[in-house]
Amino acid sequence: MPRRRLLRQVCSVMLLASLLAIASWPAFGQVSPRDYAIANVGYSFNEDENTFFLEVTVSNNGGDAVAPTTIQVISLDPSRDNEVLAEQEMAALAADGQLPITIEFDMTDFDPGSVQPLSIRVGIDQYELNGSSIAANNIQNISVPIPEYVIPAAPLSETLFVQHDDGTFTILGNRLTSDELVFEVVAVVGGLVMLWLLSIILRLIFRRPPRMERWDPPYGHVPPLDPNSQEGRRYQWQNYALNGGFYIPPQEGAYHAIKLLLGEDGHSLSNWSFDGLRLNQYDQYGMVGSTNTVMNRGLVKKLNRVIHRKETLTPEQLDKRLRPIARDMMRQLRKNISKKTFFLPIELDMRFVGQHGDIKILFELYQLRQGGWHRLDQWEPEMQVIGQDIHESYRYTIHGRVSGEKPRDFYKRLENDLLTLLRETINNPIMAQREQPKPLPIRESAPDTLSGLPPVTDQHTAVS
Repeated sequence: MPRRRLLRQVCSVMLLASLLAIASWPAFGQVSPRDYAIANVGYSFNEDENTFFLEVTVSNNGGDAVAPTTIQVISLDPSRDNEVLAEQEMAALAADGQLPITIEFDMTDFDPGSVQPLSIRVGIDQYELNGSSIAANNIQNISVPIPEYVIPAAPLSETLFVQHDDGTFTILGNRLTSDELVFEVVAVVGGLVMLWLLSIILRLIFRRPPRMERWDPPYGHVPPLDPNSQEGRRYQWQNYALNGGFYIPPQEGAYHAIKLLLGEDGHSLSNWSFDGLRLNQYDQYGMVGSTNTVMNRGLVKKLNRVIHRKETLTPEQLDKRLRPIARDMMRQLRKNISKKTFFLPIELDMRFVGQHGDIKILFELYQLRQGGWHRLDQWEPEMQVIGQDIHESYRYTIHGRVSGEKPRDFYKRLENDLLTLLRETINNPIMAQREQPKPLPIRESAPDTLSGLPPVTDQHTAVS
């Protein structure tokens, strides 16, 4: 009995060994893998057609290849950053086989007279991995000298204009008599004139005049506040801060509120942009007449360019860029001024826009004591932001034509007043002094035509 069991075990082991031998027989019988190599590389030129050819011979030093591969030509010029100039498929190559390959290039893709370093790579794939020893002969470099080629001029298929001996003309292949030529010229000119008139009509129909929409400041809507609290008093003073300057007559004990438009870096108008300009005249009742003049968008764009470069401009350069803008503003207002409105005060409304998070608004309250403006309070308003854009404005008052002032002198003075306000809005002189411990001195350089008038507000009495 033990002998039978031992015999069965021996037979089982022999059967298992036989099966393993049969299963592993293909592995022992497998042929060697393929081994591609670049046997030869050359080049030739066809200068008549501005082309050159790379001539590559690929050999297989291993077993039969079982799948196609690719051949690539890569530029080694540093300016091209390993750009693949050509790539094409190459069929599987049998053992000990060779395959000549020709690749065509356009010489006009390279600089004339240059030497182009190229790298030819074949069979770099899963069978011959890049960087392995078997793939070392799959890459070969070559330098191709590009000749001084000349691009041939395209031949003209026909002459544009030819005058014949019989008095006729050929224009773009069409033969015309002198009368027909005159008719064609008149028709073309007439068509161009009609197109020009049509473009003017369309611009007049669809071009909207510049407008300044109604808007509310971001701090204009707040819950009711106790007028006797600090927040309530600050909120009331915000209504009287029309701009960031001291354009008022100096009176002992007088109060004056200003607002400063700053960026997060604390610089005046940093990250702010002009969004609109308007000049209008108003009477003693605050009624605005037909002199409401909104400036065109071209002036707004010019001012924004000045804002973006103000840090690099000297005072003389700044005035040189702002004076044409002030002159153009005066000319646009002049079209709407009549003899009846000469003497009415003029309001200058500057609109600004900035992005929430990039800008801030700062209010300051001053009192005039002993010849200097003393700052009493400083605060940032509580804002209710609906969108990303924050809108704010500066408003100034300029005298109309004063008694004894000639119209020509009035317009020249108005231009100078506008220049002063533009300059001091962009480069606020208060910013250089507001952090000093000493009070701000009384301003003596402001023109009389920028002070002495009540601002355009519903009330002219502030509550302290």
